[in-house]
Amino acid sequence: MRSLRGLAIVVLCLAAVCEAQAELRVKIAYETYEVVGDDLAAVWRDIAANAPRALRTGLHAQAESRIRYRWTLGYVATPSGCAAIRPGVTVDATILVPDWVGAATAPSPLRAAWQRYIAAVRSHEEEHRAIAEETGRALHAFLAGAPRHRSCRALASRIERGIDAIMAEERRRQSHFDRIAPRVRLR
Repeated sequence: MRSLRGLAIVVLCLAAVCEAQAELRVKIAYETYEVVGDDLAAVWRDIAANAPRALRTGLHAQAESRIRYRWTLGYVATPSGCAAIRPGVTVDATILVPDWVGAATAPSPLRAAWQRYIAAVRSHEEEHRAIAEETGRALHAFLAGAPRHRSCRALASRIERGIDAIMAEERRRQSHFDRIAPRVRLR
């Protein structure tokens, strides 16, 4: 039976952001799924057959970064209009990569090929994580900088449009990166 096991959970907060605006939180978790095989071709077939399915396409992906954004914002009516208060943004990212069960006992050339492969996979997923962190900072800056508005309804509408634009840019950047990044192959 295949298992999904978490290797480590690390909570990160960029020092400059944490000091100035503690309401931005970035949580990163690393998980693996097991793959088996006696040679690289067998391992590759197992990855192709058992890797997670991409949400948009339903096709198998070698690895994935599952990213979720959450934000909170309060509104307060003042004599000069409505103000946004206490912005908070949380970015949760889980990076899932394969773990070759037989790597430790494989011949040295195969272990070396696996190490090159898994380093490239992790590097690719770390770029998705970096885009997510940048998006989290952009969301927080946008929410923290929301100007007063004549009414809370108008302010909420403006904030909703801004968040939609930031999230559309995030999707564009993530997709663009996947299109231009070199293909990672196990060889």
